[in-house]
Formats: sequence, C-alpha cells, structure tokens
Amino acid sequence: MSTFLVNQETINKVVSYLFFTAAGDSPLRGPVDRALKSVDINIISDATDLSVAMYGLNVAAVRTRYPDKSFMPPKFVYVSVSCPTDIQAYKLLQCWLYQCNEGDISQTDFYQTMDKILRWIGEKIIYSLPEYQKAYWG
Repeated sequence: MSTFLVNQETINKVVSYLFFTAAGDSPLRGPVDRALKSVDINIISDATDLSVAMYGLNVAAVRTRYPDKSFMPPKFVYVSVSCPTDIQAYKLLQCWLYQCNEGDISQTDFYQTMDKILRWIGEKIIYSLPEYQKAYWG
C-alpha cells in the first residue's frame, strides 16, 4: 500500500460539501455540525479549520508511511468551491480517509469523526434511492 497527499481540490470540495450541509437544510445538518464540534471544529464560523485539520492529518499519514524521507508538503490553501453532489463528496472523503489510514492515525478522534460522517453520507445516498424506498421494511 502507498499513501499520498490528496490534491487540495479534494479537501476543498469535501469542506465545501460539509459547510453547505451544516449551513443548509440537509438531514445531516445537525449530526455533521455536532460531530465536527466534538473535535473542536466549527465549520459554520470557519471552514478553514476543517481544511487545515484534514490536510494536517493527510501530511501526518504520509510522514508515518515514509518516515525516512525528507518530506516537505506544499502550502495548503483553502478555497471555497461549488458544493459537490452527495456521491462525489462520498467518494472524495473515502479517498482522503484511505490516504490517511497509516499507523495509529485511524484511531484519532478526528479520523473517526470523519469516518462517521462518511457513513452518514453513504446512508443519505442509499435512503434516496428508489430501490431503497421500495424495499420491504419489517
């Protein structure tokens, strides 16, 4: 397995998605906002905090994977971008989590919070599918 820094657009899109989720009328609004606040991130007041935390965890994962190499990550710049779809956000967050899964990083509160948010997005996608709506319940 290898680990790499995801491109900055990946993080910017995930952050924009979560900002619009927490600020809008999504059914995930409250859960996402509370989950992020549990790791000291108030995405509504400053989305940059989330982007910096995501980038920092990705850098830590790369350094964990390749400890003997001198690694100078490029400067990260948060830029608000248009909100991706649920499916695009899910895939981007899944990629970021995969690239951060090194050493004990997956045991951090921040990683676990983002993994929980990934599952919520996945559930939202599934719940919206016609096949799910038609499936037997009971």
